[in-house]
Amino acid sequence: MKNFLYRLVVVAGFFAAASCSSDNDSVPAISGNGSLILEFDNVYGADDLALGQIQSANSEGESLNISQLKYIVSNIVLTKSDGTTYVYPKSDSYFIVDETDEETSELLLTDVPAGDYVSVSFGIGIDEQQYALGLDVLPEFALLAQNEGLLGDWADGFTQFYMSGNFSSATIAQTPFDVSVGSNQSEFNYVSVNLTLPQQALVRTTITPEVHIFADASKVLDGINALPLESHVSGDSANVSDETSILQISTNIESMFQVNHVHND
Repeated sequence: MKNFLYRLVVVAGFFAAASCSSDNDSVPAISGNGSLILEFDNVYGADDLALGQIQSANSEGESLNISQLKYIVSNIVLTKSDGTTYVYPKSDSYFIVDETDEETSELLLTDVPAGDYVSVSFGIGIDEQQYALGLDVLPEFALLAQNEGLLGDWADGFTQFYMSGNFSSATIAQTPFDVSVGSNQSEFNYVSVNLTLPQQALVRTTITPEVHIFADASKVLDGINALPLESHVSGDSANVSDETSILQISTNIESMFQVNHVHND
């Protein structure tokens, strides 16, 4: 009987010690700030987008040879696994991705609170509230947009998405085209994009995750809405700029982005 009681005491002591050890070994709270990179990789369907090369025909039988693709990325918001969000400072949250300039494809976000992030949202364009504040609020970005040909006079509006090149089909010879989505004081075409990450982006003081986003240019004219360029030919070129088409393209732009993978290096 004494041996039994002794063994019982030993076993109880073992579990008590294990419990204390478990409490002491709990995961420390994540703290501090780090950085995160959003990489925008422009593609065309399943292939990397190569400027100056003829792409495979779309559902309208039209083959595009894209020479320019650029767009404004703004208002970045990151969501953690616990549902809380981090709004990247608006004054620093305006970028231009230009396919002709590889350095613009990676957006470096600094001073991001450490955490496990599960989604990202951003805008294509400048939101109406920010635009109403005027040029002086975003002087550096305004200069950049002017240099990129996306902004003339602030009061006249800006171009938030631009794609141009040539296209052809069985019935149309090589013809220049351009797609220009803009906003001004009376008409806003700001596009909101919300993306779930396939794996968490682990921002730490020692880890800078890279979120690799595919932007599928084929969906601009051949996405949720199909817009044949042939129907927009006037003279010797095709220009997609009428109000109905711009609304359809804005819907297509919203669906052209997806996160392919996340690097936690």
